[in-house]
Order: sequence, then C-alpha cells, then structure tokens
Amino acid sequence: KTKRHSCVKSKKCVFCHGQRQIFLKINKMNSFRPISLHIDGCALRHNFEVVKKNVGKSKVYAVIKANAYGCDDAFVLDVLHPFADGFALLELPRALLLRKKTNKPLLLLEGVFDKTEAIEAAKANITMLCHNLEQLSWAMDAAKKVEQIQLVLKFNTGMKRLG
Repeated sequence: KTKRHSCVKSKKCVFCHGQRQIFLKINKMNSFRPISLHIDGCALRHNFEVVKKNVGKSKVYAVIKANAYGCDDAFVLDVLHPFADGFALLELPRALLLRKKTNKPLLLLEGVFDKTEAIEAAKANITMLCHNLEQLSWAMDAAKKVEQIQLVLKFNTGMKRLG
C-alpha cells in the first residue's frame, strides 16, 4: 500500500531530503469556471524516485514533451534535475532553451524536421532520433560541421509503440 505524500504540514519532507517545498500553481481563466492546477514538486520527485528504484541500473529520462504535458517544462526540469539521467522532448526550440539550464542529455523524440535543425541540435549536443533516411541524411550533413554528434536510430519492427 502506497502512503500518500504531502509535505505541506511539515517544513522538512523525507521525499525532498529536507529541502523547501516546491509548488507550481497554474490558473486558467479562459472558461466559464476558473480552473486551477497545483503541482506538488515533492510528490513529483517522490514518484520519479520510485520509478528509478524499480528499474535497476537502467537510465531513466523524464519526458517533458508538450511543455511537460502543460505542467511547465522548466519547473519539471528544476524539480527532477538531480534525479533524471536526461530529458526527452519534441521541439528543438524548447530543447535549446532547456540546454541553457542543463548539461544532462536531451533527446528529441521526433528528431529534426530539416537540415538546419539537425545542425542546431548537433551544435547544442542534443541527441536526435532518426525515424527515416531523410533525417539520417540531415544528421550526416550536420556531423560534418561538429566534432561529435549523437543519434538514436529507430527501427520499426512492426509492433509500432509496443515494441
């Protein structure tokens, strides 16, 4: 049975290792009813640590695509930075912004969309996923302009997202 975590009541949280509570509050007023989202950074860290403990020596990346699913990717990066082995995103512009905040690996899950993006990603040491020959060609061109390039090659085994 999982114990519900909330460190609002105490100043020192076992999940945060005594650090101050981190909260993000987002208000959306563009509907008939005010909607408010509260993200407990301590709970997010705790959940991530649970995953890390259960995967052995495997590396665990925090997927922060789509602005961390609307939870603010910069906030999630700050909260999970000490724990995540790297971060995965979709858009190169977001990855370039986050590159200024971390030296940890960044992975573009959809790769790049043209030769210029491939060069920018390579220069910023952002790993590109290659889904097709066109992306691989752009990456090969980018490799000529930098000392080192990091690629992940996707092979479709026929199982799509299951394999």
